[in-house]
Amino acid sequence: MAPIRRSISERTIKRMEDIIRAYKNLATRQKWFNEDGTIFPVSARNLEKYIEYKGRTNTARSVRWWMYFLEKYHNNSEIAEYRVHWNTAKHDPRIEQALKRLKVKNQIERNKAPLFDVEPLNIYANSTKNPTNIPEIENNIPEEKPRIEDFRAHYERTHSSLLQKYVGTCPIHREGCFQIDKNHHLKLNEVMLRRWAFCLACGDEGITQDSLPDTPLMPEFWPCCAIEI
Repeated sequence: MAPIRRSISERTIKRMEDIIRAYKNLATRQKWFNEDGTIFPVSARNLEKYIEYKGRTNTARSVRWWMYFLEKYHNNSEIAEYRVHWNTAKHDPRIEQALKRLKVKNQIERNKAPLFDVEPLNIYANSTKNPTNIPEIENNIPEEKPRIEDFRAHYERTHSSLLQKYVGTCPIHREGCFQIDKNHHLKLNEVMLRRWAFCLACGDEGITQDSLPDTPLMPEFWPCCAIEI
């Protein structure tokens, strides 16, 4: 991971680094590589794939939130090339169209409209038509920009839920415990619970409230760290 200039707050850097690690993990699994085999800087082609992948189960606002931190990472990198490449990728017509398709999809789902009432969304990916030909429904959707307040509220809800599930439920580890089985407990602390909540709020792939985070990026949650009772 490229060095980061300290022009932003430590808290923002921590959140950004978690999201960048999650993107790197996902990009590796999905084989979203540049021509030279690298993951960063993120190209327009791979950013489009990321938007479409995350958009399957998330709203346009959530996707823009993750893009906000990807942009922070590139713009605050000490490698000038990252900033140039991100600016090119972000303003690529494919990215604008991918976000528009996602907003249309979200609007359809909110209105519970039959899918056949709107032209198939995937026709715009390879269309050579003027982008203004996208269905009129798009024009009624306000621009959604990521808001820290929205993310913080979601994060606090997930954190509160984790506290209810895992704090005070074990007579041995009152401060936090995940019982893997009858004889094995993973002791939790506030730092672990908050990091878990943050990953949930970010929508990291494969992380839920009901099972330990299964990712090489969070070894403190590995079952091998459990205590035998």
